[in-house]
Amino acid sequence: MTKIASSFSAIICMLLIVLVGNTWLQLAIQDRIAAKSNQLKEKLEQSAAKSKTMNQQLAQIRTINKKTAALNLKISQVESNTNGLKAQLARLDYVVASIASHVASIDRNTAATTKSLESILNSVNLSTKALQSMQNSNRRLGGKHQCKAVGKTSC
Repeated sequence: MTKIASSFSAIICMLLIVLVGNTWLQLAIQDRIAAKSNQLKEKLEQSAAKSKTMNQQLAQIRTINKKTAALNLKISQVESNTNGLKAQLARLDYVVASIASHVASIDRNTAATTKSLESILNSVNLSTKALQSMQNSNRRLGGKHQCKAVGKTSC
């Protein structure tokens, strides 16, 4: 029995060695898995931070796109209003040109009227002087004629 016990002891030792080796192998594998898990956790945290940054950037891009769309709408409205203004400016230019033409015509007519009025004034002044001269002559001569017209022989 000693041989059996000794064989049995050898088998048990072998089994214990195999179990210790297996346990050591499992511990080494678990250690590698834990290290890889830590690396994976760090990479996931970095990826989550990058994802958060990207989400913030995407939100900013959406905000910029909304503002761009609003600005494009305003630009379209300004362009539309500008087209209306161009037509109104063309009409206004026509009206201003017409007014300028009328003003030039009035200026020419006013100048002619002024010359005519000056000519009339000169004629009236000449006529007034002639009439005053006649009146003065008539006064000098008229004193004698008035006495005769009234029936007086001496004045």
